[in-house]
Amino acid sequence: MSRVLPSLLVFLAASSALGQDVPDPASGSGDVMDLSSLDMLEDVPLPGEPDHPVPGPSSVDLHGLEGLSVVEVTVENPPAGFHPIEEAAITLGISLDRSVARKAIKRLWETGNYREIDIFARNKGGGGVELVIRVELMLRVSKVEINGNKAMSKDDIEHAIDHVPDGTISPTAQALVARRDKLNMVYRQRGYHEANATLRMETTDRPGKVALVIDVVEGRPQKYRNIRITGLPNDIVHEKLIREVGLKNRMVRDHARIEEAMEKLQGALAKRGYLDSVVGKFSEKGKGRYSFNLTIPVDVGIRTKLSFIGNRRLSKRHLLEALEKRGAIHSTPGSLEIARTRLKSIYRSAGLYHAQIESARICAW
Repeated sequence: MSRVLPSLLVFLAASSALGQDVPDPASGSGDVMDLSSLDMLEDVPLPGEPDHPVPGPSSVDLHGLEGLSVVEVTVENPPAGFHPIEEAAITLGISLDRSVARKAIKRLWETGNYREIDIFARNKGGGGVELVIRVELMLRVSKVEINGNKAMSKDDIEHAIDHVPDGTISPTAQALVARRDKLNMVYRQRGYHEANATLRMETTDRPGKVALVIDVVEGRPQKYRNIRITGLPNDIVHEKLIREVGLKNRMVRDHARIEEAMEKLQGALAKRGYLDSVVGKFSEKGKGRYSFNLTIPVDVGIRTKLSFIGNRRLSKRHLLEALEKRGAIHSTPGSLEIARTRLKSIYRSAGLYHAQIESARICAW
């Protein structure tokens, strides 16, 4: 007949008494040069520029028009509230070359107001050239409005869709769908498999700023009808342990809460002396559309009593609390060495700079 022996984890302490993210241009008179190639920007940098192309989607092509004087700068469909001509800062009368357009594009990017910038040239005759700027605004979300949420807070929803205050957003259906899918996924992880969100953008009284409106229908949640922790020894009361780690029957099927409870479970078992306990992967069994059983397996291992020998200046309770605050204690050789180092630090914090700490695991009959 085999017999499982408990073990004793001993720390020996000795201390001294010393303290220590182009369309064609509008028709018009003269020749039109379409600015359609980003490659035109990816060449030798201008003096003083970093060795990389102008950032973001942009196009410029001045083929055949270099050397003409810039006599006019215009904006195609200028966005209300913004001033690309002033921001581009192109000097009238300047002789056109590549650096004029490139530097204008860089100035426009630096404002942070535009997500796409195109500049194309139009021959005005008489040795003059018109530069036409076309920009697409960089929209920013100035506020988020949420309707219909009860299970998730506003902060939780903003976090689920990766919202950043005054962050940029693409004015496309795909951008809204991507955020919607993220939010629906988080709702499902929290037990709300019928949840459905719709997102839309609304204009505000501030140019370039939009409101993101989220309407949520959460639906009926799925719940755990029965929760069991298997593998517990007789000296642990199942119902008390379940409550201690934040679980209860009829709770919503929230996987985040289950993962959190499993972390707490490891610590709760360690406090009871099961330092080497292993919490397995939880399993679920459906008992209907909205009801599940939850099982969490554990292997508690050998029970270990923690003792401090030779400690006279610090209380055992103080040492245990300080050790547990820095992480669970295990009885593996590596964990014992970590615990020994922690204890030495605790003693030093108490002014006992000369304390010597040793650790060992022994069998207790």
